[in-house]
Amino acid sequence: MLDRWKLTKRDRLAIDTEAGDAGDKEGAGARHPHRARLARSATLVAFTFATGVLVGHGLPGGPGVADADSSLTGRPEFSTLEDTWELIHAQWPRPDELDDAALIYGAAKGMVDALGDEGHSAFLDPTTAAEIASESEKEYVGIGVEVDSRCGVPVV
Repeated sequence: MLDRWKLTKRDRLAIDTEAGDAGDKEGAGARHPHRARLARSATLVAFTFATGVLVGHGLPGGPGVADADSSLTGRPEFSTLEDTWELIHAQWPRPDELDDAALIYGAAKGMVDALGDEGHSAFLDPTTAAEIASESEKEYVGIGVEVDSRCGVPVV
């Protein structure tokens, strides 16, 4: 096999020209094997993408309707929460005083409280979560001493 770096520019030109004489398709691939590989890869990616779009949105002539429901909103139990939300907004005597964020956080707190897991699970609104995070970032100062008891005698 020829070492391409040891060939002169004229020799390389002659080799490239010979490869091009075999035909346009072979010549282009022989001259630029990376371009041919890149073109095949790009075609494969485009085909895969198009197939995914067709499968995801339905084939031509099919329904093609995307379902926008999340795993929560598609559940029948969610309608209770949604109906309550709508009823509050429709029937509350002072709707301009409603705090939507407080309603959402209250509903989330109620869901976590319904778990019945006291002391281990709690819902924190963003303000409370930020307060707890800032408290845990404080520095704790001490001398690093441990007190233990061995055979009834305190050991430091």
